Amino acid sequence: MLVDVSDVVQSLAEFTVSISRPAVPTFDAAGHKVAGSPTVTSASVVLQRPSTDVIQRLPEGVRADARWLMHTTADVRGAKDGTGGHLPDQVTYDGTTYTVVEFEGQTAHGLYRRVILMEGGG
Repeated sequence: MLVDVSDVVQSLAEFTVSISRPAVPTFDAAGHKVAGSPTVTSASVVLQRPSTDVIQRLPEGVRADARWLMHTTADVRGAKDGTGGHLPDQVTYDGTTYTVVEFEGQTAHGLYRRVILMEGGG
């Protein structure tokens, strides 16, 4: 049975971040790719340093650059979302921009997401 803990996550959220979702590119009449403008929203989140256990569960190429474990009820997409060819969201916190890497989606813990914020590209 899935337990909705999203209210708990929201009550513990003490940081505000900016979430930028890259736009899907379009093509002009000549067939050239035209980049769209990203959608930017803000969200209240819980941030914590990832534990050793969390770090060990990450893919090899992500471990060294993992900086934050973020808990949120916001709609965030990570590099491993499986939604087909999209770029991962970018989260800006305290002047630094991080790439979202999917860690555990909302179905794992009940209507909230746990994602890794990775410094550098995703």
